[in-house]
Amino acid sequence: MMPVPVWFLLLLVWRNLVHPVAKHVRGWYVAGMLLCVLFAVGCGMAYHASCNAYDKGNVPNGNPMTERIAGMHFLYHTRFCIYDGWRPPLHDPAMVLGMRLNKGYDPLCGMSRIG
Repeated sequence: MMPVPVWFLLLLVWRNLVHPVAKHVRGWYVAGMLLCVLFAVGCGMAYHASCNAYDKGNVPNGNPMTERIAGMHFLYHTRFCIYDGWRPPLHDPAMVLGMRLNKGYDPLCGMSRIG
């Protein structure tokens, strides 16, 4: 027996790629999916570049992902917290997606506190 989300995914692919209602629907569907994949790959690459910079000890100024990583633990909640739950105070899908695509690597876990 097939789970319901898989059934809806197959139905979506069938109606938009295999037998679309109109000819232009297939192009829009592929363009939308390609845009989502490119966004995810870009987030993963930016997160990886920022993590490498943090590991080496320097912080690049041109990458906006470094600011997101700097505020990762007090501004954005990326993991379950017993007090706050999973609900993040600020939801940033780019940073969370980049973190998930890099196997949940957190460059700030190994840093020591100053003071």
